[in-house]
Amino acid sequence: MFAFVRKPLPLIAFCCVAWALTSLTACGGSSSTTPGPKATSTPASVTEALPAAGQPLVFPQHAGFSGQLTVPPNNAPAGTQVTLTTYTTQPSGAPAPADLSRRPMDAGKAGPLAANSVVVMWESLDFTQALMLSNQPSVQFTLPASISTTANTFTLELLITSNNPQYTWVPPTVSGQTLTFAGGNGEIAVEQATYWLELIATPIATPPPSPSPSPSTSPSPSPSPSASPSPSPSPSTSPSPGPCNPAAPNSNCVITFSTIAVIFPDVPPAQWGCGGNPYQVNFNAIESGYTGNFTAVSSNLQLATVSQSAPNAFTASDVWTYPNGQNGANFGIVVSDTQGNASVLDGDFNAICIP
Repeated sequence: MFAFVRKPLPLIAFCCVAWALTSLTACGGSSSTTPGPKATSTPASVTEALPAAGQPLVFPQHAGFSGQLTVPPNNAPAGTQVTLTTYTTQPSGAPAPADLSRRPMDAGKAGPLAANSVVVMWESLDFTQALMLSNQPSVQFTLPASISTTANTFTLELLITSNNPQYTWVPPTVSGQTLTFAGGNGEIAVEQATYWLELIATPIATPPPSPSPSPSTSPSPSPSPSASPSPSPSPSTSPSPGPCNPAAPNSNCVITFSTIAVIFPDVPPAQWGCGGNPYQVNFNAIESGYTGNFTAVSSNLQLATVSQSAPNAFTASDVWTYPNGQNGANFGIVVSDTQGNASVLDGDFNAICIP
């Protein structure tokens, strides 16, 4: 099986799942927006039957936290049980956020965490049967009033006990105290291992106040200069806006895509052991009411090229040579219509194979 390090990717494989999240002190009823440690508390745990596809798998409420995972279509055997445990202090064996060891990512994705970022809740899930989920699930959390959703940004990561990062959701939509992390495309093989889902909060830095303008004195009048012709003003120019990124929160891009990102393997083909051809990724451009042609251009032709099979259908190909086994850097694929709209599809080399 294989998984990625940073962005949603088709065919991520997990073993048995255990998810994780901690507790945070911020505004919204608190005098501080800085996350901090919490007093030790007894976790809440429950064992229940895996709900039907489309139904919520509800996390046990604990210390003001609640949440749920929407179950994707799956092939779970009848009688599959799930044990869920909610923690508000770090449980023994839970890995540190993988994002702390990652390099920066493209705009619109969560970059490496700040020094004052903390996991604010952990949730463990243990399945009694192996199963296959048809896509990555959406996850929702409601936070206690002591955690400000306006003074913090939030990141959701999935890791295994060995601290091997598996998945990072794009930033959530926020409504009051509720965070909603959208699911993605690609199958998930759930087998026997322990995974952690970690909800991470990072305080938003407050800019310093602007200095007050210093008083100025009126200059002494000077003799009027003789009139001379004024030069014609040069037309002002402003930089053209960059392409829209559908992965960025509240982006409302005109052009969106059938996948959240293009993720190539972190090793050359000769070292890939999970089968398939992850070195080519198909995707479609989507624009409401538009039936014309799109064009797609890679930002770095040494990393990836793009071919077109239909007006809105493309294939991204990995052309990186992996010198000395080194994986490639971030790149983007800019897709444009004939009406002046453009969006960028993020790309990276973070897919990993887990035999």
